[in-house]
Amino acid sequence: MDMHEIMLEAAIGGAARQAAAHYEGDRDHDSVLEHARAQWAQRGPEVVEMLAAELELEASSDLVDHLADVFVTIFVAETLELAPRGEHAALTLGWLPLGPEDEATFAPPAPKQVGDAVVAWDPERRAFLYAFSPDYHQFGHAWSFDGETWGSISDAAYRLGSATQGWSGGWDSARGALVAWNLDGESPVAVIVRDGTLEVLAAPGAHRDYSTDPWVAVETSGETPEVEAEGWDDVAALFGFDAARGVWVLLSEAGLWELDSENRWARGPALPEGLLPSEVEGDRGFGNGGAGAVWDGPRRRLLFWFASDSELSLLAWDGARLARVSTEGLPSEAFGYREGGLVLAEHPVRGAVIVDGAEATLYRVEGEAWVSEPLGEGAPPRSFGVDAAFSPDGDALFGPGRYALEGPPAAQPLFFSRRGGVWSRAGKVERKSPLDAVRPSGSLPILAAAAGRVTATAWRGGLHTLRWDDARGWLPCVDVETGEAVFRAGTAAPERAALFEGPGGALHALSSRGALFRLDEDRWSAVAADDDGFGERSECVVAYDPVADRVVVWGGENDGEYRDDTLLFEAGAFRAAPGSSSSAESSEGGHLCFDTALERVVRLEPAGLSVLDGDTWREVEPRFLHDFLGDPDQRVLVHDPSTRETLVVNVREGVVMRLDVGACDMVAQIEPVDGDDAPPFRDWVFDPSRRRLQTHSDTRAGLDYALDLGPAFDLAASLGPRTPLS
Repeated sequence: MDMHEIMLEAAIGGAARQAAAHYEGDRDHDSVLEHARAQWAQRGPEVVEMLAAELELEASSDLVDHLADVFVTIFVAETLELAPRGEHAALTLGWLPLGPEDEATFAPPAPKQVGDAVVAWDPERRAFLYAFSPDYHQFGHAWSFDGETWGSISDAAYRLGSATQGWSGGWDSARGALVAWNLDGESPVAVIVRDGTLEVLAAPGAHRDYSTDPWVAVETSGETPEVEAEGWDDVAALFGFDAARGVWVLLSEAGLWELDSENRWARGPALPEGLLPSEVEGDRGFGNGGAGAVWDGPRRRLLFWFASDSELSLLAWDGARLARVSTEGLPSEAFGYREGGLVLAEHPVRGAVIVDGAEATLYRVEGEAWVSEPLGEGAPPRSFGVDAAFSPDGDALFGPGRYALEGPPAAQPLFFSRRGGVWSRAGKVERKSPLDAVRPSGSLPILAAAAGRVTATAWRGGLHTLRWDDARGWLPCVDVETGEAVFRAGTAAPERAALFEGPGGALHALSSRGALFRLDEDRWSAVAADDDGFGERSECVVAYDPVADRVVVWGGENDGEYRDDTLLFEAGAFRAAPGSSSSAESSEGGHLCFDTALERVVRLEPAGLSVLDGDTWREVEPRFLHDFLGDPDQRVLVHDPSTRETLVVNVREGVVMRLDVGACDMVAQIEPVDGDDAPPFRDWVFDPSRRRLQTHSDTRAGLDYALDLGPAFDLAASLGPRTPLS
């Protein structure tokens, strides 16, 4: 402990402990803070003067503010005894994956966006290089692949101020490295990727220091290229490397420029009028869009390609002249929208080749025409926007892109490689979640647990219902009488409202107009029709009270307005509960659950806690409640009947709190899940039969996780009886 800490302990800690003794009986959080500030106002000047003299510090306002924060922190911690409460909070929980595991092999990460990657053959390593954009506006992560093993080359990234288009580039034999280009606004910028080092080429003043990773700035000279994009969409300039002359070539609507190995720009000759396409679709998305440049070694020319929704244009630059190239031999159906895409790649022996992702076919030049050859058995499936590279002996690497594995092509972090004529795949297939097919537009399926299983229901003209199976994932519920997977609700209001465990432990569905339905043995039956007393609302919060045998509904949304009223379903009808308002402006972000220890419905509002006494909500103010609540949209209220404990799970902050009307307590922390496989944190469901919290993705299969809360409930119960309501 240094002198500064010793003096703080003597001057502040002692005063805090003395003042804490006055609050043994009443330790209200706000009053403690008020007293702490009053104590500082009284003792502060003396403490500051003493410290400033002893440590030869200037008694500045920053020092005063700092010491005030330290004093209040120590005072409140000791007064409210936060430190002793943390001694038992060593429990750590972790998310566990659910559902079937897809067969996967190791592969590097995919780029943030389809097409933001460069694949090239490295003749020095005799291996393929793959470099990509790990996040928006960034580039620099890179890997090598020798046909069997992946190796990391760079985990650093350079960040542009604003990337104008996708990244493109290739192998630069003059610099002996992979080079990728983009535009920062209208300024061309290149990232040179070497082992553990990034060099950045840019015009004077164009380097942007947005990156936290190390990089070396290299300034270019000469006449900086001009960039226009009046008729070109999603691309303003094309970049290609002329391996014969060791120069990079930039082609834009404004003209052509070259960058030599000494990093000097020079403008090329004026281009013939009407030679460049007037419309270019740079985004290699669905259809035949895309544009780029590739070196055609045997013919010593740089080939520029432009694919729109109606045609493919090819232009060749030989260092002196830009001219059209014939598309003879290419199938006419290669032009326009189709379920596949063309992309040009460099073959060290055959030169520029065209990969037809729709037909798994490669086109190469013979004479003045293009001829086709199959990519071979086991070649990649139908694809869009896939970068490819070839080795001198015909081995190949296809990078991540849109592959059609099931249905239309979708973005997949997959690699396909050919070695010795045999194709293999690396990576993990990302499939759509079954929830995506049933969800109503603009909303998520509703998740609930009842009768010992987790169920997802989407109300879209009927109750589309799926049940969760740990081994097989989401499975459709099939009506045992009709054999149909969809039950037509027969109500004029197909919008969703809520799903909950109701009487008898059965799953119940509540429509936006108050109609109730019950699920028994995979068959929905009507419980109650639309109710005028319910009005019309969606996304309300619901809980069943088994003691009073009634359904409690709080709030909801109607025509964009959130409500804060409470409805009670008793004797087959809804009625408004008088005097049931709360401090919350609406039910948005709120939760309800029935607490078996309190024998009441508990309401966790965005800013507080209430219990339902009869027809009236009664606010309670547990100590330390606000220390753990966090974001209303990222917390869950759960109850375990076996231990009679209620917990608040703060998903975003990773904290689990024991809910007690006297004083709340932290009982566990949650380890985050790193990487792309993090839980989606959009919708959760608590399964009391297994005492676990589950989270499911409505877009991607495989993003299904569970958090076992059993140990947290047991620890909470071991702390002693919960405080009864007074």
